[in-house]
Formats: sequence, C-alpha cells, structure tokens
Amino acid sequence: MKPTKDFVLFLLCYIAQEITARNPAILKTNKICPKKCDRDDVMRRFCLSDFAIRARVEATTLSKNGQPALHKVRVTKLYKYSRVTIGKKIDIEITGRDVTCECEPLQVRKTYLILGKERSRTNTFFLDDFSYAIDWLKGGKSLAKLHKKRRNCPRKFGMTWSPIEKS
Repeated sequence: MKPTKDFVLFLLCYIAQEITARNPAILKTNKICPKKCDRDDVMRRFCLSDFAIRARVEATTLSKNGQPALHKVRVTKLYKYSRVTIGKKIDIEITGRDVTCECEPLQVRKTYLILGKERSRTNTFFLDDFSYAIDWLKGGKSLAKLHKKRRNCPRKFGMTWSPIEKS
C-alpha cells in the first residue's frame, strides 16, 4: 500500500516540529554581518575615529524599542585622545546597528577596543555603523599592539590612504 501525498507531508511536518521542540537552535537563522573586521580595515578606522580606548562595559540603558541605547563604560587605557576630555567612566551612545565584528550588542562586564566618534559641541561620545567595538580577547589586544607598533595614519581630507612618508 502506497502512502498518499497528504500523509507524507503531515509526517514530515510532525517530524520537523518534534526536532525543533527538542533542539530549537537548529532553526536559528544566522544574520549576515556586513561589518569588515580585517586588519587593514580596522587600522583605517583607527585613523578615522575620533578616539580609541580600551574599556569595560559597566551598564547598559535600553531605549524605548528595547535596543541598547547608552553604555556606561570604565576606560582602562587610551590609545587615541579626542578633543573631548575622556574620564575614567564615560557614557557612549549607540547610534549604529552593527558596532561589533559579530554584529551583536555590547555585553556587560566585557572589555572592548572601542574606536568611536565624538560630538564636540555636546561633549558626548557615540558609536555609529562606521565605528568599531572589538572584543579585547578576540583580537582587540593584537590590533592595539599593531597600531602601537606602526603609529602611522594617512593624511586627511581627500588624500590617498597610504602611510605618511617620514622625511
């Protein structure tokens, strides 16, 4: 006796429901992250950012729609100074959707290498889609060492992105 199409479809749907009920992680869709986190792009962003710090996220404030909007961080090291004074504890506003290399929100009690922007008129710091927050243990430490070793940024405003020649 040959099973009908309806019975086969019913059986397949039932098996799929059972599998996902036991292990819901199977159906998680992986979000494609547009953030480029290769060494050259991060070094370019290091030069374009207004400040570069190593900081530990202390607290997160959520916006009305449930997304992280403001992070209170403890600054442990300055790599690039900004025009706005950076204290030991600062607030960083999140205006972009993808600031980490994994396109995930910043985690409380984790340390990051943060390459961000400033608003000098209001003395505030923010991270947009062109800013980076790199997990310190997953590559931030090596990138900070690399910048410290190179210490060269290109000329600004319409120039080519090549290192400045020392004369």
